[in-house]
Amino acid sequence: MTGLIGSLRFASPRRQSGQLLPIAAIAFLLMCGLAGLAIDSSRDYLVKRQAQNAADFATLAAAKQLSLSGNLSGPLAPNSNPVKVAHDFAANNGFSTIYANGCDVSGGGTFSATWFDVSGLPCAATTGFTNKVTIKSPPIGFAGYPVPTGCSGQGQFGCLQVVISTGIPQLFTNILGIKNAYVTVAATAEVTLPASAFDTPPPNALVLYEPQAGCSTGSQQCFDESKPVGRTQLACTGGTNNCPTFWTTASVSIYGFDGSTLTPAADLTTLQSNGDMVIQQRTT
Repeated sequence: MTGLIGSLRFASPRRQSGQLLPIAAIAFLLMCGLAGLAIDSSRDYLVKRQAQNAADFATLAAAKQLSLSGNLSGPLAPNSNPVKVAHDFAANNGFSTIYANGCDVSGGGTFSATWFDVSGLPCAATTGFTNKVTIKSPPIGFAGYPVPTGCSGQGQFGCLQVVISTGIPQLFTNILGIKNAYVTVAATAEVTLPASAFDTPPPNALVLYEPQAGCSTGSQQCFDESKPVGRTQLACTGGTNNCPTFWTTASVSIYGFDGSTLTPAADLTTLQSNGDMVIQQRTT
């Protein structure tokens, strides 16, 4: 019994505290690492959203210029308005680059232009910059960004694409030698040239066409803006008072538009007669 008791050893409080210190240090490092990864991930997400917004704005602005050009028969031309606008709108929304033509590529029915915020990089560079902006005509597909159906075949030149890549400085992974994380976003727009489903005047809720001369005085009124109105107390009778009138007989051309044929749907004015607003009784 004496030998058994003599072989027992009891840990002192000092020995226990010495064992906990390495465990606490490792746990603290792990917590710092997780916090750093969370901060880096949050910043990466926010910057990616900002880049996506900038790409959306740049694409829409360039598409507007493409629609105003009236030409969807071929790829974009170097230094054309859509190209310049894509660059400027990306810069205005926080992703500025140096405008230059050194990375313009055209030929074979395609066009692309690439700009960096630093000079001296190869056009295909994927690192070494903070901002990189590319415009493509026609669009191409890459991870997560398929080409829309309307942007292939005959409609390919009616579409354009803006791609933004940006480098985000890292906090935690910088300790491991990874200074920047690069994210890439893209936006594609399809353009339809301005068109109208009817002749002038522009779309109205109700358009009144009334001749200035040659009316049948028994059932019609002529309206000549160059002459004074001859009506009395808003009365339009006899066909000779030069009174602007809304006709309901079969001889008049009346077109009602509710906006359903417009893109986007819209109504502009309620009644138009040779530039004059005409509102009288229910049938006039």
